[in-house]
Amino acid sequence: AHSMGGCIGLRALLQGLPVQAVSFSAPMWGILFHPPAKRALAWGLSSLLYPFKLAEMRAPGTSVGSYLQEVSFEENQLSCDRQMFEMMRHQLQELPDCALGGPSLRWLNEALREMLSLHRRRAPNYPALCFVGGLETIVDPRRIQQRMAHWPEASLKVMPQAKHEFMMERPEIRGAFYRETIAHFDRHHPSA
Repeated sequence: AHSMGGCIGLRALLQGLPVQAVSFSAPMWGILFHPPAKRALAWGLSSLLYPFKLAEMRAPGTSVGSYLQEVSFEENQLSCDRQMFEMMRHQLQELPDCALGGPSLRWLNEALREMLSLHRRRAPNYPALCFVGGLETIVDPRRIQQRMAHWPEASLKVMPQAKHEFMMERPEIRGAFYRETIAHFDRHHPSA
């Protein structure tokens, strides 16, 4: 489960999802705010406006446009691989209906509440493999490290030269990610 899927996946595991093993890629178990004081602003503003129509506004610092279409390769937070970055941009040009803009304040508030709720829960009892990039600036690596440090049968792989999108990173990073993930699932397959 990748990014927001990691948040959803962890909740599903805690509710008894019947799987043998799990793998996470930069899971959204916390959002990294720059500077950290923005965390209080995000909580306060999104909580205050949550009951009102104003909560449908985009979170501050985001826009209705797609992130990929608004940043250059050099300033992007997703991938160190220029070819993959350009492929993602080209995909949005070809399929503009698949573009996502920034989150609403309501979405942000619900995400913050869910991540806090998950943070307070014990790790589920599944063999787990988790990847986080050393250059990660979207999800909070500290929250990932905390979660994995208290997860029995868990392994955390920190890839120093990776950003957020492991499956869109440089070939050697993508290759290592896929090899280790497949090996993890092979080790925990019922017929293995």
